[in-house]
Amino acid sequence: APELVEHDDMMVFTHDGAPVGGDDRKPFLERFIHGSLYAARPDVQSVVHSHSRSVIPFSVTPGSMRPIVHSCGVLGKDIPVWDAQDSFGDTNLLISSQEMGHDFAGVVAEGRCALMRGHGSTVIGSSIREAVYSAVYLEVN
Repeated sequence: APELVEHDDMMVFTHDGAPVGGDDRKPFLERFIHGSLYAARPDVQSVVHSHSRSVIPFSVTPGSMRPIVHSCGVLGKDIPVWDAQDSFGDTNLLISSQEMGHDFAGVVAEGRCALMRGHGSTVIGSSIREAVYSAVYLEVN
């Protein structure tokens, strides 16, 4: 639960996913999502990644997810879907390398978010507030 997270629970990484400051704890596998988006988009100050069970089905349906309520317009006209198998063959669908992170960042491109086939979604923002707002309204949509 977020309210239980303390400063010492945090880890800091470089854009390529390397821990900063000699932190020898086991790093979070999907850190490459965050680092690649920060590296690709200087305007990005916050990344929200989710495994939302209500959003994942839209990552495998024909067509693209589109905003259907006014508060979701910030998400863009068509929300792209990144499929790990397109570039990396059979995988566990997780972004587990810098190369995969860069590939995913290319799908997000100049947009606000992208779905990940069979996996979840990632939303970005110029602030924590903006990214969280977009993540919440992606779910509402």
